Amino acid sequence: MSEEPEVRHDPEADALYLRFATAPVARTAPLDDDRIVDYAGDGSVVGVELLSVSHGSDIAGLPHAAAVERALRRLGLPIADPAAAARAREALRARDAFARAIAEAVRRYRAAHRLSHRAFGGKVGMAGSDVARLERGEHAPSIDLLDKLARELGMHFVIEVAPVGAAAAVLPPGVEVLTERAPTPGASRVVVAAG
Repeated sequence: MSEEPEVRHDPEADALYLRFATAPVARTAPLDDDRIVDYAGDGSVVGVELLSVSHGSDIAGLPHAAAVERALRRLGLPIADPAAAARAREALRARDAFARAIAEAVRRYRAAHRLSHRAFGGKVGMAGSDVARLERGEHAPSIDLLDKLARELGMHFVIEVAPVGAAAAVLPPGVEVLTERAPTPGASRVVVAAG
């Protein structure tokens, strides 16, 4: 592929994908909730996905940062101030563990099935922008939404809230723990698993 990436901007989903190579994606690694990197089997970068691009994208530490910056500027999209981006990443880490775990499960499903936000949304009756918001983990999804994801996509969710010291639930095959809230005195243990 040429030095400049193929750029796909989806304003509805508030997302941008920059494809740097034609190799198939072997693995996907989120840098944080708004920056995801796709890698080929040999470890080279295939693409970079940026979410919430209308709010400013953090390019610090991104592979091919100069090309990403050029693409953002060409499209008139803001680039985040590094200090503000660091504060935003810290705020993201402090979000509700449940919402982040479900967001991770959706991202993994979408990546494994190579679906865009819009294509994923089409399968479950959601707008692509709503899928992007769900993946940011800003709000805890409703039980109705989890039910729809299970029915329409075959996703499996296990949410366990139990007293500290109680035996842990046995997870079905293919379901893994995405987050476990460390118990504090007087609090219950909360585990979220998906697959």
